[in-house]
Amino acid sequence: METEIKTESTEQTTEQIREQITERKSEPIIGQPTALAKIVMGADQYREIVKTIATTTDGGYNKFRVTISPDGINLVKVDNENVMMILVNYKKTAFEMFACQEPVEIGLDNNTLKTFGKMVKKGMIVCIRISTGKTPNEPAYELSCNGNLLNGSCIDVNTLRHNPRKPAVTFESSIRVVSKDFVEAIKSAGDISEEIILLSTPAGLHVEACNGATMFQKLIPVVDWNGTARSLFTSEYLVDIVKAVRDKKEIIDIEMKTGFPVQITLQNENREIVYLLAHRI
Repeated sequence: METEIKTESTEQTTEQIREQITERKSEPIIGQPTALAKIVMGADQYREIVKTIATTTDGGYNKFRVTISPDGINLVKVDNENVMMILVNYKKTAFEMFACQEPVEIGLDNNTLKTFGKMVKKGMIVCIRISTGKTPNEPAYELSCNGNLLNGSCIDVNTLRHNPRKPAVTFESSIRVVSKDFVEAIKSAGDISEEIILLSTPAGLHVEACNGATMFQKLIPVVDWNGTARSLFTSEYLVDIVKAVRDKKEIIDIEMKTGFPVQITLQNENREIVYLLAHRI
């Protein structure tokens, strides 16, 4: 994939960019035959998306499929070791501007998104454009923010593995916790051991980690609880999941079954992120 970074000579303020976006919201894609999609979002949302995808790409497999449709954006990703699956769905209402007439599936490299993310500062606006490219299977992308422009060819989706299907699991326990409590407990446990135990009880969610004579334990109060379950997981994956949590007041849904994967869901009115993490034996 060829990538080129350009810097425009004239910089614009964030407010000027917002004004231009507002003026363009009514512009239809019809009449622009090369345009496939245009998405505008804030810096915090761009970072959330990149960090979320990174939870399954830092192991080396950075390329992934993403579908953009008139309803929004969705993708399914599995890490190299097939240990964790992530399902991401952003509604069109999640963005400051969203324009797409027909569904389009593209291939992207998260390294490119992370590279551009280093140019994105708090309060800035990011614009993503997808248009027809050199071949039907390789559309072109363009990322722009505060005078910085990065563009290139998308990855041919025919060279990427197909999105896996989510396995059917009947869980024994379902609990709801405040994200701040869960994030702090997982980070602390991850500093102690390469393995973390999650135990759901009526008293709350127990997070435990042990390294020799050193033991870490944290009881997280639950907003809602139903059923008891206990499983062991690799701390690296759980730590990666909590790194992507932006809103520390958000409620996290956790579903478990003893000796089975755990499902962790972050959901609000505009987006749903589901992690399915395999247990350790």
